[in-house]
Amino acid sequence: MTLLAADRLGFGGVWYSTDAAELPGVRDILGLSDEHYPVGFMVFGTPIEVRQKPRVNVSQYTQVWQAPNQLSAWITEK
Repeated sequence: MTLLAADRLGFGGVWYSTDAAELPGVRDILGLSDEHYPVGFMVFGTPIEVRQKPRVNVSQYTQVWQAPNQLSAWITEK
């Protein structure tokens, strides 16, 4: 959700997995000791380019779960 919120606010972000945390120098930059076991980390910034491909409206593919066997259409604000 955090990456989606950042995108909506005009920021760019990326999630790096634990493999990236084990690259040389990353643990020091993040201030991690040997007792820390990260599952990943996020980096945010301001994009230098505008998104080339606009996002599509996914509301036609989305439903709201009300209860077992009860779904309703997702209503988005216009």
